Amino acid sequence: MPRRRWSRWVSVVLAPLVLLLGACADTGSTSTAEDTRHDAAFRPGPVGGEEPVGEPAQGGQLRIADYYEPPTLDPLRLVATGSSGGNPLIAIYGTLTRYDHESGAFAPYMAETLTPSDDFTTWKLNLREGVSFTDGTAYDAAAVKASIDRFTELGGFTAELLQEEIKRIRVAGPRELVFELNRPWGTFDSLLATEVGMIPAPASYAQEQFKPIGAGPFAFDAYAPSESLTLVANANYWEGAPHLDSVRFEWHPDDTTKMETLDAGQVDLAFVRDIKVVGDRMDDYRGYTTMLNGANTLMVNQREGRPGHDPRVLQAIGHAIDRDILYSRVFGSDEFAGGGLFVKSSRWFNGTEAPEHDPARAKQLIEEAKKDGFDGKITYLGGTGTLAETQYVTVKGMLEQVGLDVEGEFLASPAERYQRLQIANDFDLAWGSLGMPDEMVYLRLRSNVENGATGYVNPEMDELLDRLQAATDDESRSALTAEVEELWSQTLPMIRVGGAPVFTAWSDEVRGVQVTTEHMLMLQHAWLD
Repeated sequence: MPRRRWSRWVSVVLAPLVLLLGACADTGSTSTAEDTRHDAAFRPGPVGGEEPVGEPAQGGQLRIADYYEPPTLDPLRLVATGSSGGNPLIAIYGTLTRYDHESGAFAPYMAETLTPSDDFTTWKLNLREGVSFTDGTAYDAAAVKASIDRFTELGGFTAELLQEEIKRIRVAGPRELVFELNRPWGTFDSLLATEVGMIPAPASYAQEQFKPIGAGPFAFDAYAPSESLTLVANANYWEGAPHLDSVRFEWHPDDTTKMETLDAGQVDLAFVRDIKVVGDRMDDYRGYTTMLNGANTLMVNQREGRPGHDPRVLQAIGHAIDRDILYSRVFGSDEFAGGGLFVKSSRWFNGTEAPEHDPARAKQLIEEAKKDGFDGKITYLGGTGTLAETQYVTVKGMLEQVGLDVEGEFLASPAERYQRLQIANDFDLAWGSLGMPDEMVYLRLRSNVENGATGYVNPEMDELLDRLQAATDDESRSALTAEVEELWSQTLPMIRVGGAPVFTAWSDEVRGVQVTTEHMLMLQHAWLD
């Protein structure tokens, strides 16, 4: 019996990277990006020089041109990343742990300590003393356990993974929790830096209508749909009241517009991931860059009754795609195109570039499948707009050259696409994303987290991922990720097209912004000069 499956959400929501389906970059530009950074030379981290020193000023509103308007502020209903609504969520709730880019390790944040047993089958979490939610109730072990239980039972993003891996969560004291696991988990601390580690107050979900009540540095103030979301400083925040009075999130139609509003001083910070915009504007501002492995993929449904169930059709699609041409036409540059699971700048990169572009082999495989009754037809599920149209036309052309008959189906609504892809699994072929930062390799590779939409099941991959889960040092992880990538290239849970950089740019007046995992912003120490 396969162990790993995507958990079904109780209600459909709406923003993980895997549902982007043509919305990963948002300008639709197909002009050549002459200045885009080379993948091999790209290094995630701060850009634009050292931050000026100075005593933090108090007050003011930080205005952010964010990437995605969250349809809810309930961590149960979102995948929390910087490009899928995670920035307001981490400001409201914080996370139990955070990623420290300088040390390259996860560290306690809302938690005070998180300590594993020698065999990594038990993790003991201690909470900080005196921390309260903004409604005055205690941020204690009972509240944290209740939140994680709710997340697991009602089907949050990593719920099925938690169901498989956590034997029991035990309240050992008012501020102490013990996580007892079914097997060693060397990177369990990374899980608590995501949406499962964002703890709403019990009153948030006591009634049918969710209320965003957290213990983070900011609290919900006002929301105008399609316009803005405003948060105000939490005066009782455990690290002390934030320097800012408030934070305003707003959304713009594309990344070019965001940078123009930043140029004009209408916002203080802009979050962009259009490859051409990032390449053109990285030298213009201070900020932070993150590289995403597998930012763009083709997802092939491998379930029985679908064309991709035949491994010959699956492999043919992989061989038919010329990644350099596809990236050039869709994003204006081929700098970050590649068939390997990891980009060249990744610490896990080992040179794998399979399956190679080989249209003759692809055509041969399709002909063999047709002899056994395959009719050659496949449907592509995509979005609308210039970018999505370019994706479809380019992919269609490459696949029809090797003997496939491709028909497109287009849905304007991300929610509808998500429902078809991740809930109903009703598609043959779709554009998607793995969107995996280096520090989240283990979580993003699990089939019951990211790969469940394609129906991929492979016991050998499961065994490798279990070993990767238990690994406690980068040397072991590097060796295991190389094995995972080799098997990935042979069996294709997704067909990787390429990676992409993310750039968070801010004006000269912005100070103290930090970045945690999944390119989410930490604003508790931010201030305006």
